[in-house]
Amino acid sequence: MSDLMPLHPTERLISRLTLAVVTAWLVLCAIQPHMPVNPASRLAAIQALVEQRTWAIDGVSLGSMTIDKVFLNGHFYSSKPPVLNFVGAVLYAVVKPLTGWTFDTHLFQLGSLFGILLGTLPWLLGVLLFHRLLRLTVGSWQVRTVSMVAITLSSLATAYGATFNNHVVGFVLVFAMWERWFPAFRGEALSGSRLALGALAGSFAIACELTSGAVVAASVAMLLPALYRDRAWGRLAGLSLLLASLPLVQVAIHWNQSGSPVPIQFQDPAWKYPGSYWKNPVEFDALNEPLPVYAFHSLFGHHGLFSLTPWLLLSAGWFTARPTEGRERAAWYAGWFILIAMVGFYLYRTNNYGGRCVGFRWFILLQPMMFLAAARVLDREGPLLRRPVLLGLLIGAGAISALGGAINPWEEGLVHAIFRAIGAGSVDG
Repeated sequence: MSDLMPLHPTERLISRLTLAVVTAWLVLCAIQPHMPVNPASRLAAIQALVEQRTWAIDGVSLGSMTIDKVFLNGHFYSSKPPVLNFVGAVLYAVVKPLTGWTFDTHLFQLGSLFGILLGTLPWLLGVLLFHRLLRLTVGSWQVRTVSMVAITLSSLATAYGATFNNHVVGFVLVFAMWERWFPAFRGEALSGSRLALGALAGSFAIACELTSGAVVAASVAMLLPALYRDRAWGRLAGLSLLLASLPLVQVAIHWNQSGSPVPIQFQDPAWKYPGSYWKNPVEFDALNEPLPVYAFHSLFGHHGLFSLTPWLLLSAGWFTARPTEGRERAAWYAGWFILIAMVGFYLYRTNNYGGRCVGFRWFILLQPMMFLAAARVLDREGPLLRRPVLLGLLIGAGAISALGGAINPWEEGLVHAIFRAIGAGSVDG
């Protein structure tokens, strides 16, 4: 876009240096030889698709290395989003003949490669897209610079940026959707290609993480005035079809596996087959905490959205100040809808913080909106930039959790360890 704010030399230097250092750190974390059960479930599906031409993971070596699987119609299947697993299978189908590596002969090398290709690279692209959106919305180069440092060092996506997971892929897809649709958000004409690419990003985001449907729905609502003004009914129909495409593919895959269109995440009997870990779970997976306790720790406590990424506390200034300008007010309503829908869903549907892991990982898809909101507050409240110690503490506290967690986000996080040390943890060490 021609109306990008110009890059200041200091902004360019600091942003690129921070991004390079953290990317190198994530690559180092990705090449560590370990195979957590969460990525193993995804890789088992990839192994089965390429080596046995089936979604069933019964007959592949990785199938026995994960508890994240369901039993349907006599077969085991990965419980992870199949569309993303199919993308991974395409990559494996290319890598396998080129390198001669298989999951039986080079397990950790392939695990590291997938961590980089489907973890670190999406994270990197997401941060770059965030910077592009900043250059469209924030005039101060100082605000853009400190916001880039904050998201690079301290976002929860950074903690998961060295492993293959659907959360970080969803993170970049949300940014991609917004970047493509941004002209329409401020009332400008939107080309057919930008509309289509944004819709495909939103469709893929929903296939990666069902709750990103709230983000997509709110974003589409912001598009509707421009489409209505131009009487673009054909575009609206095309938009609807593209948005529905990948989620419908995923429904078809689940239906083929289970005989039901209900996502397998909601089919409890499929999880509790004889011998399943989920019939007798332990630690976080066995919790039954009162909702107020669970809500506190999910937002402010040992897995908290704000305690692990305290920079996001700045976004409160955007959420609590109702704008008067029309488009900004539309974004404000959309933001509140996303926040209430996603937080409400996870507090109602879950009780284990995502298991033994760093932070409340399901909230990663809230962070694109909240980092942008924090940048808007900084841009509006100029005096905050004159408090470098406060801003440094907010970024630094989050960086410790994010960069440390990247070593293995599927283990206990530092913040929970601190809470546990003072007797306020949810489980023992």
